[in-house]
Amino acid sequence: MTASLALYFLLMLSKSVPLPDQPSAHLNVGGPGALTRQRTLPEPKDNWIPEPQIGERRDAKRVRGWVWPQDAWHRREGGGVPRSTRNIDIRAKKWHK
Repeated sequence: MTASLALYFLLMLSKSVPLPDQPSAHLNVGGPGALTRQRTLPEPKDNWIPEPQIGERRDAKRVRGWVWPQDAWHRREGGGVPRSTRNIDIRAKKWHK
């Protein structure tokens, strides 16, 4: 009985239109330019969660372009045009013979 109730609850969570007053598993966070990462809970984080190490901060800055949700918008968040699809004529630039 417990397994069937758990499966039923997971099925109800996975619905695109949940029942009234029921949380949904689908969350519309918007695109990268919407700055939805700055919408955080007002409470501070729990005391047992350690502060990030310097190496973790550097990795986050290199990969995402930001470390804390309050940081300014970074160009990596904008979903820029990849280099492979840019309109550059490769034959016009000759770097070597």
